[in-house]
Order: sequence, then structure tokens, then C-alpha cells
Amino acid sequence: MEVLAAVPVRQAISPKSRLATVLSPRARRLLSLEMAARVVGAIEEAGAQPVVLAADQVVMEWACERGWEGIRDRAPSLNAAAAGAVAEATRRQAGWMIVHADLPLLTAADLGDSLAAVGSGHWVLAPSSDGGTSLIGGSGDPHFDFAYGEGSFHRHLARLRRRSPKVVFRPGLALDLDRPSDLQAALSHPRGRWLADWVTEVEG
Repeated sequence: MEVLAAVPVRQAISPKSRLATVLSPRARRLLSLEMAARVVGAIEEAGAQPVVLAADQVVMEWACERGWEGIRDRAPSLNAAAAGAVAEATRRQAGWMIVHADLPLLTAADLGDSLAAVGSGHWVLAPSSDGGTSLIGGSGDPHFDFAYGEGSFHRHLARLRRRSPKVVFRPGLALDLDRPSDLQAALSHPRGRWLADWVTEVEG
């Protein structure tokens, strides 16, 4: 089964406000897009079809310039945006995954198990280290009730319990970059070397 992997990019103008104490507005904006680009690249390498859910025209143009499919996301929340992606996957008769855009350590290998599960008609769920949901995927249910926000992993797990989802623990899916402590954790990881060079270049 083809799998549509949607990456919500919710802000391009002033994203990642919780990093304001360590990064300039320009750096936060560019970092948000750079992480999203790396997530989309990992999805492509893993063999899924990436779609950028663009919350504004800046993101839409950014995606199109890079040759990626973009869907203009006018939804008022991440839950609604994810539901829209599921509806699009259903229209295409494809499986779907929602993959967060702020996963600085993600590689294609981190997505292999999830992609295989969804492609086989199963549901999959990956927690982030702060209790959120970094990836969720499935097929055959265009009306799944998303529950993003603090502690969303356990809410999603409860809603999928009868479907026996595959829970995936992978390094690249565990760390989503929201706070200064997340940035430090990413910088200290071997996969975060690109981030150290990138921050030095942009802020230098």
C-alpha cells in the first residue's frame, strides 16, 4: 500500500518561541524550515510519499521550490490539519502517517518499521520523550479523532487500544526540538553534529 506521510509545518514567520532565549528570530525561523526539510528528506529516502501541510503561503512556496508536494493547510489546529491529511490519503486510497517537522535526529532508518506497518494495513504510534506523539499512522479510518497537545501519546494510545497499534521507539522519533534543553540534547547526540555546524553558521 502506498503511504502518504504528511509533515505539518505550522509557522514560518515566528516559530519556536520557547527557543527565544538561545536563538534569534531569524535563526528560529530558518531552523524550523531546516528541520522540516530533513524530515521530508528522511521520508523520501524511506520510500513514503511526503506531503507538506503548509500553514501559510511562505511555507507553501518553500515546499514547492524544493519540488515537494504542498497542501495549503488552513486548519485552525494541528488536530484539524492531521484530519485533513487523513482525508486526502483516504481519497488517494493510501495509508497515512503524520510525522512531526521538528525531529532533528530523524533518519530514514527510524521510519522503516512504521512505514512497513502502515503499508501492511496496521496502525503505528511513536512517542516523543516529553510524552507527545512524534508519529502516528494507519489506514482505513478517515475519521480518526486526533488528540495532539501535552501528553498526547497516552491519549492516542488509548484511542487505538482496540486496534493493537505497533508502538515504535526510535532515537530519531524520541527528540522533538521545542525547548533549550531539547536543543542541548540534540547538540550532544552524534546525529546532532549537523545542528552544531548549522547554528554556528547562522548565528555567526
